[in-house]
Amino acid sequence: MNESEPRRSAGLQRPEQAAQTSPTALINIVVAQATFIAALMFYLGVIYTSAYYGHFHLSPFALGFGFGEFVLQSLHLATFPVLVGATVLVMIVAAAGHRSRQEFQGVLASSVGRVASAVARHYLVVVAAGLLLLVLWWQWQLFLPYRWAGPLLVGFGLLLGVVRQTGPSRPGSPWETALLVLASGLFLLWAVTSFLACRSPS
Repeated sequence: MNESEPRRSAGLQRPEQAAQTSPTALINIVVAQATFIAALMFYLGVIYTSAYYGHFHLSPFALGFGFGEFVLQSLHLATFPVLVGATVLVMIVAAAGHRSRQEFQGVLASSVGRVASAVARHYLVVVAAGLLLLVLWWQWQLFLPYRWAGPLLVGFGLLLGVVRQTGPSRPGSPWETALLVLASGLFLLWAVTSFLACRSPS
């Protein structure tokens, strides 16, 4: 009796483990991520080419650009400052998601974790700073070359809010998390669009 129970429990756990490592589920995840990345690159390519050829009063669609050309044109956004800034933002968001201090090793890592957690706790301050920049740009036309900084701060602050809501110490409702993710994505797309508009030839 005692020997059969572990076998039964092991037999019950095997389908769950197989479902976690199912090739079909892995393929679905890869296809979904690839589709999202391709759609995002297509969007960035359309914005970049429209801003670039709009200086010459041309439309990229009239030039016969297809999906592949727009995706390749989006790579012009991958400059060194953009890559460094995106890496820093991702590191801050990832560090803010770690609630256990045992996962940080070293003085530098622990310092980054404490700063990221503090920023995540005050994410509304980051959102307010972004809204202030948007008001200054919209009302008084200030900081026009950096008008992408406002929506970037708002989107980044909302991302920190998502990290804070999904933490084990402060669980949030799925609807609230989904709303923050949607709003953050919209503001980040606005920031990318404004950045590409600022990079267009004058």
